Order: sequence, then structure tokens, then C-alpha cells
Amino acid sequence: MGYTTDLQAALDAEEAEHQAWALGDYVGSDCPNCGRHRLCICPNGKHRCEKCNWCPELQAYAPVYY
Repeated sequence: MGYTTDLQAALDAEEAEHQAWALGDYVGSDCPNCGRHRLCICPNGKHRCEKCNWCPELQAYAPVYY
């Protein structure tokens, strides 16, 4: 594998992780962290709050991607 291929593989992996944490549909539950009615399901099957970014399954904030 060359440098360019390694870099592209790393970028592809980062993009896949970013997409896994994308906000999906609302699940109709309150966030256990902030209490707002904004809990969503992500493509990775985990939940995350649209407002405070809390993930109940991790009991921590979800990763942030820029």
C-alpha cells in the first residue's frame, strides 16, 4: 500500500464513522442527560441527543466530527 492509498483508507474510515453517528429519526424519548425531547437513533444503532450530544448507551457524549 502506498502513502496515497493509506491516506485514502484512513479518510474513508473516518467518513464511515462520521456517517455511523449521523442523526436519524426521533425516538420519542427524553434525553437522560438534558431532559429534552430530542433523542434520535443513529445508523450505528446507538441513540444520541440532538441538543446535547449525549449517548445513553455510552453514558458519555457521542464523538464529535467536524
